[in-house]
Amino acid sequence: MNSDWNRLHGISTIISGPYDKDGDPKTFNAEEVADIVAIWRAVTEDFAPFDVDVTTIDPGDTALQGVGQKTVIFSSSNCAFGDAGGIAFIGSFGQNTPCFVAAPKLGPNNPKFIWEAVSHEVGHTLGLLHDGLLPSPSSPQGNPYFMGQGNWAPIMGLPYYMAVTQFDAGEYANANNPQDDLAVIGKTLPRLPQQFGSSISSATPLTVMPAAVNVANTAHKEGVLSFDSQADYFSFAADAGSATISLGVTPTFGQGSCRRANLKAAATVYNDSGAVLQTIQPAALAMSPPVVTVQLPNRAVYYVSVAGIGEGAPQAGGYSSYGSLGCRAAAAAAKPSHKAVWVHGAAGAAAAQLAVG
Repeated sequence: MNSDWNRLHGISTIISGPYDKDGDPKTFNAEEVADIVAIWRAVTEDFAPFDVDVTTIDPGDTALQGVGQKTVIFSSSNCAFGDAGGIAFIGSFGQNTPCFVAAPKLGPNNPKFIWEAVSHEVGHTLGLLHDGLLPSPSSPQGNPYFMGQGNWAPIMGLPYYMAVTQFDAGEYANANNPQDDLAVIGKTLPRLPQQFGSSISSATPLTVMPAAVNVANTAHKEGVLSFDSQADYFSFAADAGSATISLGVTPTFGQGSCRRANLKAAATVYNDSGAVLQTIQPAALAMSPPVVTVQLPNRAVYYVSVAGIGEGAPQAGGYSSYGSLGCRAAAAAAKPSHKAVWVHGAAGAAAAQLAVG
């Protein structure tokens, strides 16, 4: 009530039916619950670089005033809605004016399409505009919505059909909108600070817990890559020998072409003097690299950095590291040596393992 939608349509109350796929609007079945969880997880990942809580619990209009935004996902009629998949007032964040997402017009009821629409519409409330294409020889009329290239699309374009969707800065060819999405969002939502070391000299130790003889030691860290060009650095002590290094990211959600992810991650392993021992990067179209074996030359403290990267070049069908951000966790597992403070890297033992997810 008392929102811009009420004033626009001259009505006191807007009624929206719940998300419903089975014709029973009074309860959520297992599939509907799974969809809601997937939508929540995906939108959470889109806004992970910012200090904001994405929740399915309605805190009430008063609690959101000035600090929050409500998105209403509905399946039945809505008297304030037209024919679009989603609608929002630009710059309305925190003004008691919800944005609306029409599930029947997205798939219908495709959770991948719905979560893309939610992030897109919330983006509008934060001041973001559409990403499209300028007129060109191949598209004389241009296009107000860019569908993407390769396996990537901008969230503020038409992101439904690509596995990797990110906020962007108009870096692709013939972009009609140079808006720096992350900077615009950052005017309203504070960016999360870097949580771990930003260099070898300030690397965060992966403290190894001692284990039984011939059983791997483990360590674990969780965090978020919240800035473009950010690298988190970790250190671990190890004996000479082979070590296996793995790196993972939050998995894409959905099936087939209806998938999406944010973070494409890479790692670099350094020796105790800071020289690069090995770089670990994903294959084309992958978001995380395969497990690799690194030879540790001597007993020393080693370092691993984790960063987001792009895929090719934005002007040539790829995307940069600009929006390659999101949640990740770091873990280490290793066979112990006779001293608990050291990680033994004997052949076949996992001396360090990193997971981003």
